[in-house]
Formats: sequence, C-alpha cells, structure tokens
Amino acid sequence: MQKINIRNWQISDAQALAAVANNRNVWNSIRNEFPSPYTVMDALAWIKHANEEKPVSNFAIEIGMQLMFPATNIQILLSKLEYWWPET
Repeated sequence: MQKINIRNWQISDAQALAAVANNRNVWNSIRNEFPSPYTVMDALAWIKHANEEKPVSNFAIEIGMQLMFPATNIQILLSKLEYWWPET
C-alpha cells in the first residue's frame, strides 16, 4: 500500500506543477480560466492563491512519489474532491 499525503502547496512544487499543467489535454478538461501555456510563474501564482485561502481548501495530494493536482472549478457549489493525474 502506498502512502498518501495531503498537504499545503509548497513553492518547491512550482516546477513540477508547471511541467504537467502545460498540457493541452489538461487545459481542455478544466472549465475555469486556466492559462495555456502554463508557466512556472502561473504555478507560483496558484500556490500563493491556494495558501492564502481562508480556510485553505486546495491541497497537494501525494500518492507514493507521485503528486496529484487539483482541478479547481468555481462553478461547483457543493464540496467535492476533484483532481487530475499527470499524463505519462
């Protein structure tokens, strides 16, 4: 069984986030405003936003050594877990 870790976003996540978020398939599947191309600066802005929320509601999810990424959708009024998995 792999370890699951739910944690706040960290500045050190920006490079990995930008690498997998800069993907046209990700961009096509997210309903809200999502930049394309997705840069490290976009990732840093997201991390800052996510960590300034009160209460914090967007988290990084690690399964084993793999980081999952949230699919933020402001059109959703009910709480639910949304995520996207990096393509391999």
